[in-house]
Amino acid sequence: MGKEMFASVLWLPEGQEPNWPAARRKAQEIIWDETGEDSELTETGIYSDVEYAVHEARRLGRPHDPNYHLQGLLRDLIGQVEKAVDGENREMLELNRYGWRVFITGGVDDNETELGEALETLNRLDILAAAGFNPPEQMVETVVYENRHGTSVCVLKDGLGVAQAASIARESWDEITHVRGVPTSPPDDDSEALSIFTEFAGEGGCWINRERLPIQHRVD
Repeated sequence: MGKEMFASVLWLPEGQEPNWPAARRKAQEIIWDETGEDSELTETGIYSDVEYAVHEARRLGRPHDPNYHLQGLLRDLIGQVEKAVDGENREMLELNRYGWRVFITGGVDDNETELGEALETLNRLDILAAAGFNPPEQMVETVVYENRHGTSVCVLKDGLGVAQAASIARESWDEITHVRGVPTSPPDDDSEALSIFTEFAGEGGCWINRERLPIQHRVD
């Protein structure tokens, strides 16, 4: 069976430099005590990292304020991506295409790199958007759904992709209900429904994918 490759991509308008101070200010706005169970923070790997850091700090009698550890970890992730964008990490490639600076890293199967995990976390928390990457007003979202009947492609305004993908998942829920552990009806929460459907879609003979892509300014 072949290996599956994947890529994490950052888009920055050509001629523009990242605003790292703005990214750090955005990170400082993220407060542990104000996050709820359904917040974006809980969906990132950094959430469990903070919990572990707090547990270890308590065990060793050191400062165990979750915000202290959260901010330290976010600073480390921002620094990691900043160095990669500056060309100090061989895991990131920079290209120039159609009016954009494109920064790419990736992995194989489930073996995501530390850099890829950093991009995923900072993207989800809108920290890289604050630095100027993937500007929403210049992006669209695509939702591609494929099953035994064919393939459908939707192109939407940035920010509407999750709702559209979740709607497709609910309409196609019967494709995965035969899989053990899948609820007979989809959850009301869009992100939860999409997460379950994406996890088991392959066993139902279907596939769904959502991507953010830039509006191209010119065509060669």
